[in-house]
Amino acid sequence: LIASGDFKYCGGYANAFTHVPTEWLLDGGKKNDGSLTLREDLSPDRYCEFVADWIEKGANIVGGCCGTTSDHTRAISQLLALKASPS
Repeated sequence: LIASGDFKYCGGYANAFTHVPTEWLLDGGKKNDGSLTLREDLSPDRYCEFVADWIEKGANIVGGCCGTTSDHTRAISQLLALKASPS
């Protein structure tokens, strides 16, 4: 979760690793020894389910991190376009 102090801007993005090492959390030192594996169940469509939930909860900035691809970004873009179009 990312948020400005006044929560005017609030967003989320996630990586696609099966396990996130403790030292990566908050202000920990980021280390990658190449042994991290990616989740196999986080397709672009599945990732967009999380993105839609973040938006429903008030996020106005969304994206992806390690392990997400341009396909994930494209799916997010399509989701945002659908949400922006009049019903």
